[in-house]
Amino acid sequence: MDLQHQHHHWRNRYLLMRHGHSQANQQGVIV
Repeated sequence: MDLQHQHHHWRNRYLLMRHGHSQANQQGVIV
C-alpha cells in the first residue's frame, strides 16, 4: 500500500466533501 497516495486520496476526499457540503448549505440541503 502506498501511504503517500493513500494520504493524498483521503485529503482530496475530505476537500470534496467540504466543498459539496458548503454548496449544499447554500441551497439549504443537508448532506
